[in-house]
Amino acid sequence: MKKLIIALAAMVVLFGENLSETFVTFSGKILNPNGNEIIIQGKEFTKKIELLGDGSFSDTLRVPEKQYFYSFFDGNEYTSLFLRNGYNLHLTLNTKEFDESIRYTGKGSVNNNYLARKYLFQEQVFSDTIFILQQRAFEDKIVQIEKEFIDLLENIQGIDTNLVAGEQKSRNQLIQRIKQEYNRKILMGETLAEGMDSPKFSNYENYNGKTTSLDDLQGQYVYIDIWATWCKPCKAEIPFLKKLEEKYLEKKITFVSISVDSGKDHNIWKEMVAEKELPGIQLFADKDWNSEFIKNYLVNSIPRFILIDPGGKIISADAPRPSQGEIITILLNQLEI
Repeated sequence: MKKLIIALAAMVVLFGENLSETFVTFSGKILNPNGNEIIIQGKEFTKKIELLGDGSFSDTLRVPEKQYFYSFFDGNEYTSLFLRNGYNLHLTLNTKEFDESIRYTGKGSVNNNYLARKYLFQEQVFSDTIFILQQRAFEDKIVQIEKEFIDLLENIQGIDTNLVAGEQKSRNQLIQRIKQEYNRKILMGETLAEGMDSPKFSNYENYNGKTTSLDDLQGQYVYIDIWATWCKPCKAEIPFLKKLEEKYLEKKITFVSISVDSGKDHNIWKEMVAEKELPGIQLFADKDWNSEFIKNYLVNSIPRFILIDPGGKIISADAPRPSQGEIITILLNQLEI
């Protein structure tokens, strides 16, 4: 009888182990969550997981075979996941920092911590001063960046071969994007140089339900923030933008924010303006990214800031961000606003 019980127990353990290989166990805790649920999304796969009151969660996901890459959404914030059935993955993050705070433990953590570090480094590359380098220095910097990405991958042991397989293609695409952005900056210097007439926007819907055009603001300096409700770096600028506007409240400058949210997110835009008490003139672009003003300023990433003089001439087509503190203050003070 004793032998039978031991045999049955062994079968239960073995069966349990085999069963756990057929799904992902995903748990974690989110500080300052943006909603009451998170979403895991992949090609033909979506799973919503409810958050408890303390921001913790736990659930199982049966992900399709040979589909490894997924997006993790907390409200409008997101990151990437690498998932395989059999993983027992635990995530912690703080939405106040998001990418900088992501940490994984458990089975599958090596692959996902690598992705988190890679995307954080990628974000740093695009916020670097690389785009103001001279051609030769830029080319040297590209070589350095590519080496750093390769080293990041090679210095981590135990990464899934299915993840490694696509990294060279991903790296090449990133380098191509950086080169395209560099060339775009050069084109901006030729077509959107200081002193040129600014492209105009006309009859953009404002938060009050009326319309505003750039011509309405003649006689004022105009500092424009191009943003969207889903854009994390855009929202990070909000506290700095509020302080900047407060500092120049009595000066001859108007602060304008233009949302490039899609039409379906119009209500989300309205709600966020109210919720965050966004100051200045709040506008909704007529055709999101395809709006003429947006295209004429060669906007392909946000946030983007533009500074225009009282006569409608460009001062800076890619002005410093409010978070750059002293830099934007020095620029505005030089104008004797």
